[in-house]
Amino acid sequence: MSLTATTLSGAITATQNVITLASGTGVLVKSVIKIDDEFMEIQDITNSPTLKVRRGVNSTLGVAHTTGARAIIGLTNDFPYRAAPRTRHYAAAGALEVADGDHLIMTGGALAMTLRNPTADEDGIRMRIKAITAQAHTVTLTDGFNGSGTAGDVATFGGAIGDSMDIVAVNGIWQTENLNDVTLG
Repeated sequence: MSLTATTLSGAITATQNVITLASGTGVLVKSVIKIDDEFMEIQDITNSPTLKVRRGVNSTLGVAHTTGARAIIGLTNDFPYRAAPRTRHYAAAGALEVADGDHLIMTGGALAMTLRNPTADEDGIRMRIKAITAQAHTVTLTDGFNGSGTAGDVATFGGAIGDSMDIVAVNGIWQTENLNDVTLG
């Protein structure tokens, strides 16, 4: 089975065991859903896309999730093992490494960075790209963030320390989760 992605149709509490997704594509009893950093096991699909789930599986904690939160569905072994997130530092223009964690851009001048599209086995990788110098850095993604093509293929940082973007890999596309003084164009 491969991973499929959808979103939550309504917010859920940390203990709620019935959830509703925007789409029931890919749901099977005993498959798992990853929402944010929590895994849930699907227990009943009778009323799909409203599902009964067991919360906090695979050593994760049950936490509250907001409406529209990204939900990735698959079998446990479809989700690749990932090393613990770590911080990476960039002091020269070039390619960002595709890996979970913080990616800090640090230099006295604006850096032009590139990013490749994620592969299928990289779904779920979360990256925070953050400026730790007051420069108008850029990150270019040929196919565009959020699947936008050339309309959104360059992320331009505003020029302040702390400007950042949070992205997640879903179905071969980098989806933006948060932009802090970063514009796409």
